[in-house]
Amino acid sequence: EDRLHLPVYTARAVDAERGTLCFDLFEHAAGRATQWARTAEPGQEVLVTAPGGGGCLVSGELRAFADETAFPEIARILEANPKATGHITLYTDTKGTAYPLPDHPGVQIDYAAPERREEMGQDAKEAIAEKKDIFLWFAGERELATSVRSAWRASGRRPKDAYVSAFWQRT
Repeated sequence: EDRLHLPVYTARAVDAERGTLCFDLFEHAAGRATQWARTAEPGQEVLVTAPGGGGCLVSGELRAFADETAFPEIARILEANPKATGHITLYTDTKGTAYPLPDHPGVQIDYAAPERREEMGQDAKEAIAEKKDIFLWFAGERELATSVRSAWRASGRRPKDAYVSAFWQRT
């Protein structure tokens, strides 16, 4: 409990003039970050590091699979790729459908029930098998991400045509 907690969050907006950074946090009962957010005070100091990860530019037809933890990144992808085409499947309960995703005419978004979250990895692997010319984007639980990453590698496709990341892990 005394260890540093170093979660990574997606910045939704940065205003250098005002010195503000906005990020979204998926709230769940057991989360240390949830507890922090509920008690944080304006002006409280936090450590912010530079952006990392795979960025949000895609090439080719987008096929994305994500749970609530990745909704901010999905929003950034939609904003950063106005000419993209493809399909995104979001695994969430009905509250998740209220997340403010930007409209995007070329990308279809479907919502899968949260009980299908365990099938998220299998859904991504089926997309890998079905279509060759896709940009695969996957973010979810660690074991599922590892399984999808292995399937992508086994397909012989270029690593730069996919972003597969573990945004959380079971405890």
